[in-house]
Amino acid sequence: MESSGGKVQLEKHNADFYVERMKASLWKRFQKSLSGADILILGVTFQPDGGEKADDLALNIFRKFLQEGVAVQYHDPMVPALCLDGEWFLSQGLFESFLQQQDGVLILTPHSVYDWAYIVKNTAHIFDPHNIIAFPAENVEKI
Repeated sequence: MESSGGKVQLEKHNADFYVERMKASLWKRFQKSLSGADILILGVTFQPDGGEKADDLALNIFRKFLQEGVAVQYHDPMVPALCLDGEWFLSQGLFESFLQQQDGVLILTPHSVYDWAYIVKNTAHIFDPHNIIAFPAENVEKI
């Protein structure tokens, strides 16, 4: 997954990297264990604004979160539902109350439809490996 404009190329990291970063940041910020946490993955396709199926990296991250005991959900405007190991998951709406219930958000695919100001305002913690959020925010961790 490659982004232009000096953004991070996600394919250079594996699923363990993202899970471990989220685990460390939740503990550092809230002294909260990853197990039992509510995590939202934003974007599961390989490229922003394209594709109709989930990327292998996104599926592996999703799987590892589940193995860690995370209540993981996702949102992707291109993928309304995905099947992982025989279990179906539906893309969630980005409602204010839903975002506020999440312990953390992981930005995997930065689709152009995302309203970053709204997401940042309504989310406790965001891991932004793309450095896509261009304004300062205390709840955003970047690479």
